[in-house]
Amino acid sequence: MLDNKPDSQYIFQAAAIEDKIRAELLAMQSATGSAELIGRQETVTLMLIPQLLELNKTFFNHSSKIENTILQLQNAVNKLNHAQAWECFLNLAERPGNNFGTWAI
Repeated sequence: MLDNKPDSQYIFQAAAIEDKIRAELLAMQSATGSAELIGRQETVTLMLIPQLLELNKTFFNHSSKIENTILQLQNAVNKLNHAQAWECFLNLAERPGNNFGTWAI
């Protein structure tokens, strides 16, 4: 059970940040103007992505694999490539792979 793992609280922290990213990506998809779109993009790339990178650095032994998955998402969001951003987000939060393992909770 996840509650018994020593890093459980950090996995749940990652999941909470991923939920915020999910909400921002959904809002970007339905943004009504460029100012809103850019604001949401900045929230993801300047606020939320750095939180995930810090969590990885501090509690996940600075995993280069997790960092790469996060940076792929950041790159796609910076390009405003919505389809690619969703694909990268799914790799981070919804699929087994090089991520925090939040897909399993």
